[in-house]
Parts: sequence; C-alpha cells; structure tokens
Amino acid sequence: MEKQKSGGSNIWTTLLSDASSSARSVFSTEKSIIIIGEDLSGKSVLAAKLQGSDEPHRGSGLDFQIIEVEDEDADESGVCRVWIVDGNLGYRSLLQFALPQDMVADSIIAVVVDMSQPWNIPDALDKWTRVLFEHVNSLKVEPNEMEALRQKLVDKFLGYVDPSEAADPKESKLVLTKTDNKTESAQLGDIALSENLGIPVVLVCTKCDQIETLESEYDYREEHFDYIQHYLRQYCLKHGAGLVYTSIKESKNIELLKKYLLHKLYDFPFSRTASVIDRDGVFVPIGWDSEKKISIVSDNLTNFNVSDPFNTVISRPPQSRMLSHDSMKEITVEDEQTFLAKAQVVLNKAPASTKPAAGDAAAMRSKIRVAQDPGRIGFNALPGSGASPKTGKPEVGKPGASNERMLANFFNSLLNKKPGSPGGPSPAKAGSKPGQPGNLKPRASVKMEEQQGS
Repeated sequence: MEKQKSGGSNIWTTLLSDASSSARSVFSTEKSIIIIGEDLSGKSVLAAKLQGSDEPHRGSGLDFQIIEVEDEDADESGVCRVWIVDGNLGYRSLLQFALPQDMVADSIIAVVVDMSQPWNIPDALDKWTRVLFEHVNSLKVEPNEMEALRQKLVDKFLGYVDPSEAADPKESKLVLTKTDNKTESAQLGDIALSENLGIPVVLVCTKCDQIETLESEYDYREEHFDYIQHYLRQYCLKHGAGLVYTSIKESKNIELLKKYLLHKLYDFPFSRTASVIDRDGVFVPIGWDSEKKISIVSDNLTNFNVSDPFNTVISRPPQSRMLSHDSMKEITVEDEQTFLAKAQVVLNKAPASTKPAAGDAAAMRSKIRVAQDPGRIGFNALPGSGASPKTGKPEVGKPGASNERMLANFFNSLLNKKPGSPGGPSPAKAGSKPGQPGNLKPRASVKMEEQQGS
C-alpha cells in the first residue's frame, strides 16, 4: 500500500516537474504590442488583420485584443496582448495600463502613420514620440534597469545580421560583440539611436495603396515619395526603429509585419530581407539602415533637397481637395439660434436694393398662406392673378382672367366626374351619415362652387 502511495507520489512529482519546465517556454512571459497613432489612420483595421480577421473591433479610449501565437519548433502556443490607444490626447493617461512598469522589457511599440495624408506625418510623429517619452519617464524605472534596456537595444541594432548573409538563411541571429564606448559610437554614427526609448519601435505606414491617388489628385511625383521615405528612415534611424509600408486594401506586408513583430518579441526565426525599392512596399528592419544607405535616396532628388522643411515639399492641399475619407470625421452642428443670429447679421448688412420691399414681403406671406390653405380666401385672390381682392372673381381684361377660367373649368371637370371613375371622387360608404368623412367635399371645391354660384 505504501509502495502504491510512493509510486503515485512519484507520478505526480513527474507531472508537476514537466508542467514547471514547460512553463519556462517562450510563452511563460506575457508580451504586448502597443499600437498608437492618429484617429482614422487604420489602427483598428490593422489590429484585426494581425489577428486574421476582416471585422475590426473599434473600442473607445483603450482597446484590448489578443493574437494567437504558435511556436512551430517547440509545438507550443500562447497569446500576445494587443493594446490600441485612442488618437485623442485626452486618453494618453491610459497608457499606464497598456505599458506599466513591469512590461517595459516585454513590449514593442507600433507607431501608425497615414500615407493617404502624408502632410500630417511630421505632426503625428512628434506628437506620439513625445507621449511615449513622457510616459516612460513617468514610470520611474530604476536608472540601472533603464540603462540596461537602452544598451540591449543598441546591442541588437549593432548585432543585426542580414538573413541573406547569415550562415543559415532561414533565420537571422543576433551576434553580440563586446565593444567599448568609442567603437560603439563610431558604429552608430551621429544619428542612429540618438533618441533611445529603451523599447523596440516599429513605424507602420498604412494606406500605401493611396500612392496612386496622390499622383493623380495632387500631382505627386516619384521624388515626393523618395523624400517621404528619406524622412521616415531618418526618424527610424534616430530612434532605432523599424519601418514597414502596409496596405490593408491590397493585403500588402500585413503578414510580414506580424511575423516581424513576433520575431522581435519572441525571437522567432525571420528570413525576410530589407526592401527599399518598391515604393509602396518598403521594409527596413531594426539595425539594417545607416546614414550611408539613406543618402542614396537623397542623391535621386533634383527639384528639392532633403534639408528642405517637410511642409514646403509635402504641403497641405486646400480643404476642397482633401481626400474623401475626411467626410467620415464627426461634424458638430452649431445651435439653431446661433445660426439664425448670424443670418440676421448678414441680412442687415445686405444693400438696400437687395432687401425685399414691405409690399413684396406681404405679398409673399399671402401666397404662402394660400398655398397652405387654398380654401381660406379662394384661388382667385392671389395678388397679381387678375382677381378682385374684394370678390375674388376674375376681372375682365386682366391678364389673370384666362388663368382663372382654366382653373374653374379644371375643378368643374373634377366635380362632374362620376363616382368610381379614374380621378373622380370616391363613392360614399354605405350607411354614412351627413357630416361624416364619406359625405364631405374638399374645401377648395366648396369654395369654387360658391364663386360660380355668385
């Protein structure tokens, strides 16, 4: 009996040991992808595509979703958390839930910018970069820990090996070499990682299928897109970030982006090389780019320089030429009384020749009353109709007399039609009494009969 207990205890010990060892897999630590950017830039749709869904979930303030992740080599699976931060700065305090202090080392930031409106890119990048740095500084991470995270980002940047040059083309391995500060600074240059957040960042450019629209609608040329690429790559080099051009409409680079994000979080194998030739499919992994490579783009510019201000090269078009999806933005209608007050001010400032005379205004009000209730004063009493204001009968020799006779003949033809005939009055219902709807005549018809009888 004791042996059975002992054997059973060993079995449970073995199971618990196996469970404990499996818990130390790549999924034992929770990972997060934090997506930030302007409203209507495609954040929710992008998150849905990363999950393999065509129906985006649009939350408010801070949206939370998950991506199912599988490790093919270890035959294990887990989930990666996805946080989508609202584009309104009023919700930036919610970053404390998406990126708390204990998740700084296990998160990656996806900054989303909209290629369909490239003139907004600099402001969006400045805005969200400032938000990220302010939030990370507010976490009060230990200085030694924060410095270790920044150094880890530098080491990965310098240790990047292109998959085409690696010994095993199926994976890109990180080669870390011990270097002193002088050697490290020489390798990085003056720009690379000059603003080190300590967290991996990937700049995602959405709606790149709109590049053709920018050419046809705003006369963009190849140089404009080269200038934009140069600007984005300079930003990425400065922050040690990656760059991916995507298109939800054409499903371009979506799977690439997903694999790259998971590669950076879980160190999964990744075999895609950089691509900067395809203007709507640019991909620059972290650590691949350099000042020398970016300068190749600037050599192709002839009409302007890369040092020119962004808003002078990529200027904001007039409001009348903005892209159609601007109509999706919410429009607040002003108060009715405010609108009427503004209209009154405009009318008061109008020249006297354009203001309606008092007699014309009275005539217009009379016409409106007759149109609303023709039987009130009779059809013949309209001003300018040739009818006598007192009797309502057409006056002989007046221009409106013939029109009044035509109206009288028209109504007489209606009254003389037999019940049930097309266009005629419907017959009264059986058993209806005088005064009920079945015996009532139209008010206009009664008035016309009175006029004819007089």
